[in-house]
Amino acid sequence: MKEFTHYLENLSNCPFCKETLSSAKHVLSNNGFNIIECQGCGMSLVNPRPGKEVIQTFYPEKSHTHSIPVSSFKNKIREKIFIEAGLYPSTYRNFFEQLLCRALAGILRSQVNPIIPYRGGGKLLDVGCGNGDFLRLVRTAGWDTYGVDVDIKALKAAKNGYHKLICGTLDSIGFSSFHFDAITILNVLEHCHDPLQVLKNCNRILKHDGIIVVCVPNFECLELKIFEADWMGIQNPLHLFHFNLITLSEMLKCAGFEIVDIKFKIWSRISELESYSIWKKKYAATASFWSALVRRPFVVRLRKLMAIVRYKPVSQIAPFITVYARKDKAFGLDTK
Repeated sequence: MKEFTHYLENLSNCPFCKETLSSAKHVLSNNGFNIIECQGCGMSLVNPRPGKEVIQTFYPEKSHTHSIPVSSFKNKIREKIFIEAGLYPSTYRNFFEQLLCRALAGILRSQVNPIIPYRGGGKLLDVGCGNGDFLRLVRTAGWDTYGVDVDIKALKAAKNGYHKLICGTLDSIGFSSFHFDAITILNVLEHCHDPLQVLKNCNRILKHDGIIVVCVPNFECLELKIFEADWMGIQNPLHLFHFNLITLSEMLKCAGFEIVDIKFKIWSRISELESYSIWKKKYAATASFWSALVRRPFVVRLRKLMAIVRYKPVSQIAPFITVYARKDKAFGLDTK
């Protein structure tokens, strides 16, 4: 990592509110990079950070996004819940299948985020589409699917889904204005060097009655309090910005969007795997389960968990935030 230090850029001002970062609060360090909190707007960000020209060297050569999405029973259930919760035209074979899917949608819909409301024949753009796993889901529901990503290996995997795919960034591609009915940015905004500009570009290419859905890790969640620098949502320096509900909402508003709904995902498979991997890494060398159990670091974190859970709102517990927004007609960005 040291060989890239001369490529790191040291930000003197917050990219969002332009407040000087000389008085920024140090939050934590991970993988040799510092996360600081701007005292002007509360945004948490990596500083110094890798520039655009070298950031790709920090990504692993192999990723789950390089594999082609496969059909499975779990994905079929996910599709049914997505269609039911989004009020899509039903494709049920019988009454009992309909009843079952509606029951599952009511129970599990929070695990199929995001739910994009139905719009027949609409165009949907997934920014940072990876291997097209989410695009496959919405294509099944009837969307005309577009994907953008900088990872050519991921796009090769996504090509199997017959989507319209482009390698690059929104800045480099230059879609025409008012082109899409829906735009999704799912666990991608935190990777961007200028997330505000990304959202402004989305505002320009979104139709007047379109919707944008943004999902990010929640930087004030319960898991961060417990795992601290080990939390899966940090991933320095790949995650350049760390959002909470307030900072994400303010950035969307500054980009010309009006928030219409906010959802919190309290449980995720990532969280489960993270908890297990951290446990294994820290305590695998101990003699037994019970000796691991009484070790001080674990006991301290268990106490913290019990203290934090009490009286905490969901916005401070859930590891992921999903925000639904539309163009703010009074803002005037969509004419530029």
